[in-house]
Amino acid sequence: MSLKIKTEILKDLMNKAVKGAGLEKGLPITNMLEIECKDDTLSLHTTDRVNHLFVTSKLDECENLKAVIDDVTQFSKLVSKLNCEYVTLSLTGEVLVVKGNGTYKFPLVFNQENGTVLEFPNPLTGFEPDYGFGINANQIRAMLNVVRPSLSTDIVTPQYTGYYVGKSVIGTDSYKMANINMQLCEDSEMLIPARVVDILGINTGETVNVNVRKGNNRDEIEFTGDGFKLYAVTLDCINDFAIEPISNLVNNDFPYSCKINRNEMIQALDRLALFVGPYDKDTVNFNFVEDGIEISSMSDNGVEHIKYTEPTESVIYNSPININQLLTELKAVDSEIITLQHGNDIAVKFITTSDVGAVTLVVALTED
Repeated sequence: MSLKIKTEILKDLMNKAVKGAGLEKGLPITNMLEIECKDDTLSLHTTDRVNHLFVTSKLDECENLKAVIDDVTQFSKLVSKLNCEYVTLSLTGEVLVVKGNGTYKFPLVFNQENGTVLEFPNPLTGFEPDYGFGINANQIRAMLNVVRPSLSTDIVTPQYTGYYVGKSVIGTDSYKMANINMQLCEDSEMLIPARVVDILGINTGETVNVNVRKGNNRDEIEFTGDGFKLYAVTLDCINDFAIEPISNLVNNDFPYSCKINRNEMIQALDRLALFVGPYDKDTVNFNFVEDGIEISSMSDNGVEHIKYTEPTESVIYNSPININQLLTELKAVDSEIITLQHGNDIAVKFITTSDVGAVTLVVALTED
């Protein structure tokens, strides 16, 4: 049993497949790779124990082959270093033999109960969805570029570690928030784990088809893109997501508004970052004056002045803001001119556009 494949094709497949591997110590299956060739289609299967990624490619011809090896990282690194035109994979005894620039052997993983080659579970077998929709490539990129930086990484608040997908797409860690006004599916809401959308970044096609099977606490999802399928499970804590107050922040205008050049503000903040630190909670003061914003470090050792890009109603107002959170939000969008709303007691808000919908960024004010 063997197959022959162009090295460049195998490299592309492995670059994608390795993203589905959890690579967790103590969970062997998350470090494994299942290789199967059937009906002239090569499939590479990886998992993090919850989500399952299947990367596929049609071959001109191949014999049926099935193997599971225990080190997807080693296999991926080997493939990335090959510079031969073709690679041959074959089974010999209890090893997978890889022939490229040289010959390399990978021990197979066997089922200890019956002695056969281990078989990964396939949660997509018999998958019957309740409804479906599509996500286009621009929407996936917007989720990764604009919303992803706002997600929490704190397991204490698991409801904020994923993307809220409902009437809009929202990411927040309760200190900063990004909202894109795009509704992926009518009459449905879910929390999609950050890792799942990270994996969807492998998509190279125009659209990913999404099929959803409803559950009691969480939904199961089948994503189908160009050359891959992904089985994923939503987070089960959507009821803890504070959608009402978040929506109020997005939808209700703040008392005052001005327009600024985003790049000028980022450059100014990058310079001021040299004068702030943990001792002052990484805070800068935004002092809104007649012709612009005076931004200063708490020690007043660094001061910058950003002019408004158009005439603005004169108002004097002061807002202390975490510079790191602010920079994260501003660097997540690429608009030249953005609207800054202020005068709220708890946050400032930035409003701009994207090719998939209006974008609202919110950064909480620093508490005294």
